[in-house]
Amino acid sequence: MSAQFIAVAENWLRQSTSVPAKQSRALAALTPSLLNGLPGIPTAVGIAGPPGTGKSTLAHMLSAVLNAHGTPTAVLSLDDYYLPRTQRQRLASEIHPLLATRGIPGTHDLGLLVEHLDRLLAGAVDGLLLPKFDKSADDRCTDRASWTGPSPRVLFLEGWCVGCPAPASPKAEQGIRELAAGEDADHRWRQFMLQHLDDYARRLNGRLGQRWFLHPPDWQSVLDWRWQQEQQLHCPRLQNPDEVAKFLATFEPLCRYMLETCEAWADRTIQLEGNHCPVS
Repeated sequence: MSAQFIAVAENWLRQSTSVPAKQSRALAALTPSLLNGLPGIPTAVGIAGPPGTGKSTLAHMLSAVLNAHGTPTAVLSLDDYYLPRTQRQRLASEIHPLLATRGIPGTHDLGLLVEHLDRLLAGAVDGLLLPKFDKSADDRCTDRASWTGPSPRVLFLEGWCVGCPAPASPKAEQGIRELAAGEDADHRWRQFMLQHLDDYARRLNGRLGQRWFLHPPDWQSVLDWRWQQEQQLHCPRLQNPDEVAKFLATFEPLCRYMLETCEAWADRTIQLEGNHCPVS
């Protein structure tokens, strides 16, 4: 079965992505241990990691393998649940200007995501309409996709902060505050993020059978990989690496906290090399 898993994964990566051959082989080789380690079925698995680490590729690869072997699977992306731009602009006006930028906890429609998680895991898929976010337009698409498949037995929820626990001590919370952007002198943005991170952890983590974390070698790799992703968009919003770095500045404090603490909360940490290949 392991060889069959790997073969399906390699075929899907070759046909559906532009991932280089070496990275494809390394990703596909992970498939047996990840799928054989699932905590029973039905289940939901959270896949976290900084932007650009390959969460979506991993989730869809594993979904393709499971579907090919008769286990219906769903993939939800936290990014599709970003608040529409008008709602984020309202937050920027009422709370802090940085909230116009999508990213941190509190800039997603968490209630809608939890509703969809529960419906999918319960098999209540009739009439389910899933949102889609257009990163090129920085806004939610007006059309939503109808769920057309069978009820999933495995659900992958991929998103950069999925599964992250709220800081367990004042020291950890202060560490996030100290890392946060210099544009937040009165701490309103940081406090907003931390309050909503607690809500995300409380409402999501209990619904996840496992939490996985994609661990980059350093922050510069995150910047490089995210710039590569941006260049693959049909209409990129970020025009150069400096704009990417500015955009990711709002992600960085919580990402660094996750990098430092993932061994304590992630069921599986997948180490990545600078060439994006997982360490075997």
